[in-house]
Amino acid sequence: MRWDEGKGFNMELFCKKVFCVAVLAPLGAIVSSPLLVAQSYYGAVRGLVTDPNNAVIAGAKVALVNEGTSERRNATTSSGGEYSFNDVVPGAYTIECESPGFKKFDRKGIILATQSQITVDAKLEVGQVTESIEVTEATPLVESSNASQGQVLDNQKLTDLPNLGRNPFMMSKLSPNVVQVGPPAYNRMEDQSGSSMISIAGGPVRGNNYLLDGVPITDSLNRAIIIPTLESVEDVKIQSNTYDAEMARTGGGMFNTLMKSGTNTYHGSL
Repeated sequence: MRWDEGKGFNMELFCKKVFCVAVLAPLGAIVSSPLLVAQSYYGAVRGLVTDPNNAVIAGAKVALVNEGTSERRNATTSSGGEYSFNDVVPGAYTIECESPGFKKFDRKGIILATQSQITVDAKLEVGQVTESIEVTEATPLVESSNASQGQVLDNQKLTDLPNLGRNPFMMSKLSPNVVQVGPPAYNRMEDQSGSSMISIAGGPVRGNNYLLDGVPITDSLNRAIIIPTLESVEDVKIQSNTYDAEMARTGGGMFNTLMKSGTNTYHGSL
């Protein structure tokens, strides 16, 4: 408050100060806070680049190319021959690696699912950079970077397997530690109450959390307020336990759903 001699109480100035303290200050704190971020659906790709003698190659150029959008990210191996790509949108990727005195390395068809952290090592052969080695068959990628336990339902499973209610969350019964306790009549579109009657890894029924592109869509009754159509979903990761602290808000499990995004080709359904 302010009292101007000869003028009395300055109401206009008082209101401005109250507005700044009550509205602008909290808003600024919210915008600037580094902690207020959505739960993540991003994955990561990392690996080791070596020569034919298994010696690490430092300074090698590595590229991660999204096969759907042609988006390209570049990195350089460290002194220990390691590279890393973090915050990678799930999808199909190609790893390209090259270094002077070695043939170019290409590995296509690397599938990165929701919150997957996979390792793709590259062994370069001696030769010219104009020559290339294309890896077409390799050992299936195993996620060994974290202890998170879960199962990813990819788009092929969601669209090709029978689903009477066309509800992607009801497909969670494919996971061995999921029990759906609702009656069959609840297997129908947009039935938030019935389709949320699910127990994950022995957790409480309707005690799960639902994410859509990293944004929580769980209401106060622990129901999914949005049930996306099967055609719009890229994949659903059902996480049962030992997930990262960023998941939170659940006494049971987690449905981490990723929606489809645009690519270089037209696609749709009718």
